[in-house]
Amino acid sequence: MGALGTTLFAISYSAGQIAPSVALDFSLIGAIIAGFYGGPVIGFVSGLFVGILPGFMFGPLGMGGLLGLLGLPFGKALSGLSSGLIAKGFGIGQR
Repeated sequence: MGALGTTLFAISYSAGQIAPSVALDFSLIGAIIAGFYGGPVIGFVSGLFVGILPGFMFGPLGMGGLLGLLGLPFGKALSGLSSGLIAKGFGIGQR
């Protein structure tokens, strides 16, 4: 799911620009799916993997610097963790 999210980020970054500084980002789809069906820990780890490429693109290579490099993967990991916690709380994906 981390590879899926990274691929979706690369596609949406290059082809998904709506306006000069507005683009669609579908990279969290992989982390959310991993969180729903794998649990909070798998969602967290998948979110970390998903955030590596955006962290480099908007961190050292962009305007974010070190904050972008560390903050983007951690923020995407928290999204995967929270989707796993929500799915676990509501019993989604369980029999």
